[in-house]
Amino acid sequence: MKFSLPDKIPLKEIQKWDFFSVLLMALVFMRVFMDRSGLGAIVGIALLGGFFFLLVFKLKIPKYLLLYSSLFFLLVGYAFFNAVALHGEPFFTFRGVIRYFSYFAIFILAYYSKVSFKQIFNLYTLIVLIQSLLAIYQFLILGMARPSGTFINSNHFSYFLVPYFSILLIVYKRYLPALFVFLLSAFLGGMGGVISLILVVFLFYPIMLNDGKRL
Repeated sequence: MKFSLPDKIPLKEIQKWDFFSVLLMALVFMRVFMDRSGLGAIVGIALLGGFFFLLVFKLKIPKYLLLYSSLFFLLVGYAFFNAVALHGEPFFTFRGVIRYFSYFAIFILAYYSKVSFKQIFNLYTLIVLIQSLLAIYQFLILGMARPSGTFINSNHFSYFLVPYFSILLIVYKRYLPALFVFLLSAFLGGMGGVISLILVVFLFYPIMLNDGKRL
């Protein structure tokens, strides 16, 4: 599988998208760029709404997936109840619950939509490029010590780069772009993100060795 930026918009493929495909791509894009504004929870609720519409009108989820999904919702819901009722945390922490639920909703919408992996990755690449340019602008022009693009803080940006870095290494095996992503994460100043990227490298290294032996 080769990595390359599209030289033209694949209109024929986009015309095959259904409502849920358009909803997924639009909301994922909006979720990142509305993070700093504090309106990310609204996009998260919209993603959950799309998931439930998909569940009611289109899907027949297998029983095992329904069981695991229920356990996931119960676990996160209990964590929220425990934080608010037993430890006195503000009800505003429900935003975190919406965030976790929206990750699940994104996975289900992507899995059952007509959007290809390559199209999702192209959107991911576009977001990373825009956020990188914003971070450089914030650092050079605005004088921010730890730029974060439109994310709440630089740690959020760094963690957003972890899946992208993993895809570049494991799926596309593009080491130079992966190196630039690693350097970008280090530039952002978030140790958590850098440590996560290092862990990905250590996990990927045995796979790379096995591929070399097969060759």
